[in-house]
Amino acid sequence: TSTKSNPGFPSKYTFMLLDCPFCNINPQKTTILKEKNYVRVIFNNPRLMPGHLLIIPKRQVKKISELDKKEQEELFATVIEF
Repeated sequence: TSTKSNPGFPSKYTFMLLDCPFCNINPQKTTILKEKNYVRVIFNNPRLMPGHLLIIPKRQVKKISELDKKEQEELFATVIEF
């Protein structure tokens, strides 16, 4: 499978070449509430779920368990924060 760097994220991250809506967030169309080292917090589609947030790891993985310890810690700390 091919991978590429995503210019919106630190260079150590690579992503699958997919039309991933989370890797290709348009900041002009999506409200980014917080940007951290390993996660991003955005409003979910307000037309579908008003007030709901998404906390998205910056590295694309199939399972949360594939995130390293620092990524998991920041993800869950962010869940608690919001």
